[in-house]
Amino acid sequence: MGIPRKVDYPTESIQLATAVVGEEDNELQALVSWAIARGFPKPELNFEVSDLNTGEVLLIVDAAWPKGLQEEYSPPIALCLEADEQKIAILNQAGYRFFISIEALRRYLKEQIDNGTKRVA
Repeated sequence: MGIPRKVDYPTESIQLATAVVGEEDNELQALVSWAIARGFPKPELNFEVSDLNTGEVLLIVDAAWPKGLQEEYSPPIALCLEADEQKIAILNQAGYRFFISIEALRRYLKEQIDNGTKRVA
């Protein structure tokens, strides 16, 4: 049995962990925590994709990096778990690179790390 150690977790991760509830949300929370731990910016949860001209909310996605993983260097990223043809069309038209499963998004983020886009913290 090892010696107990005090571990300081970032307050932001703890607050985020308490904000998301439910099985699917637990998977989403795990993804968010994993991404933050690897140096990606924190995504916005329940993000409203809006029409740039009118400001009208077109749809709400589960998570998004609306400014991309690297601001001004990559397209906006969205996770839309309940995508249908209309939502896909909206995301395409808005210029988002989007994913319809947590696992697909995780694979993409891993590729960004492997390709050197993001360095592991």
